Amino acid sequence: MNSIQPTRDLLSMVMFKTQSWIQIELKRRDIRLTASHMKILHVLEATGISTQRQLRDVMLKDKGQIARLVSGLEKAGMLTRKRDRHDRRSAHLYLTPKSEAVLKSFLEVEREAMNRLLADFSEEEINQFNTLLFRAENSWEKHAPQENEAAPEPVEQ
Repeated sequence: MNSIQPTRDLLSMVMFKTQSWIQIELKRRDIRLTASHMKILHVLEATGISTQRQLRDVMLKDKGQIARLVSGLEKAGMLTRKRDRHDRRSAHLYLTPKSEAVLKSFLEVEREAMNRLLADFSEEEINQFNTLLFRAENSWEKHAPQENEAAPEPVEQ
């Protein structure tokens, strides 16, 4: 076993437990949306993006996936669509008061999950953890393949 294996396993377990707890808590609050639905709502709220094409580009999902997710959110009363005045083929997506309430609740659940996750950490350890995560995220950005670059060959374990 190489030194990356324990890190991978620990990250996977922490992510799995956190996501599971969040899903259970959302169901307890009678919020029955998938992670992808929640991500769409969050992206629309946080970025100012307003079209399915923009969502597709940000979320790296295909046209059909985005269309199904948006349609489900629209049927649930979480989104409304309004045709673009200048381009009839395009529609803008808008959050509804219902989706804004769901997002508020989701952010509360997410905050509680982070509080539980970091409850046994000191302030100094949390700052150190954030520094390491920031470095990892920057490393990913620095070393990630570009769209026109061939994917690297798989490494044998």
